[in-house]
Amino acid sequence: MASTRKYSDADVRAIIAHALDNEAPRDASHEELVSIASEVGVSRESIEQAARDLDASRALDSAKLAVSGRRRRYLVAHAVSFLIVNLFLFVVNYATTPGEWWVAFPVAIWGLVLVFHALMALSRPVSSAAILDEQRRTGALRSAYTEERARGQRLRLEANPEGSPELGASQDEETSPEPTQQRRV
Repeated sequence: MASTRKYSDADVRAIIAHALDNEAPRDASHEELVSIASEVGVSRESIEQAARDLDASRALDSAKLAVSGRRRRYLVAHAVSFLIVNLFLFVVNYATTPGEWWVAFPVAIWGLVLVFHALMALSRPVSSAAILDEQRRTGALRSAYTEERARGQRLRLEANPEGSPELGASQDEETSPEPTQQRRV
């Protein structure tokens, strides 16, 4: 006798998540993932979109970590240069004028700048502009743009598989100006 129990969408998600947590970890190929999803009624397009969203989320997290790491490295470099230069200034001050401690002024001013640098580097959230710059720098943005562009071209070709001249003609018309005729007066 078949079970007549019904589960809500939230219950299905929770049960599957719990079952996956209890399974031994293993990797699945993209095609295996699509096959599994199709067995439970999830379309290939939904899986493809979810995979792209996951990749984008991972790329975003990676860019945020890279920007934060770079900020910390710059801060450490700043602190090291602060210590080296001010130690040198202290030695010069002690060797030349041991009774007058002029070295306190550059130490105090530069120390204040270092404190502000630390506050900015460690407490400020990563901006979207910094993330975009990081993705451009690493090439992640370029590959995502290229992939999206290629997907758009595939969709246009699927919609017009014969590659009829209308598609090419409309593109040419958009990019090339029409010849102008000159009037003779």
